[in-house]
Amino acid sequence: SKEIPQKENSWAGGNNLRWNSPVMDQLLEQFDHERIFKKRSAILAKMENEVLDQAVLIPIYHRKEAAVIPKNLIGMTYFYKGTDMMYPEHWQLKGATK
Repeated sequence: SKEIPQKENSWAGGNNLRWNSPVMDQLLEQFDHERIFKKRSAILAKMENEVLDQAVLIPIYHRKEAAVIPKNLIGMTYFYKGTDMMYPEHWQLKGATK
């Protein structure tokens, strides 16, 4: 909520939807301070549910991503939301040495 663009922050906030949610504020704070991957993932799931439950954003279009993937690249998967480019640290080149 503190990221809502307004005069006090020189209209520089990143909350362009201007959504004010104490629940989401609390989840964002928890996420920022949590370092354990599984716990962060659980917080993200709660955040996604909050957005959907409050109908803050109604997706009407989702653009699939196209990717050219070398045959020896493993760890990059496709899923219903598009390509899984979020975790390049899981990618490996088969046969590559460190």
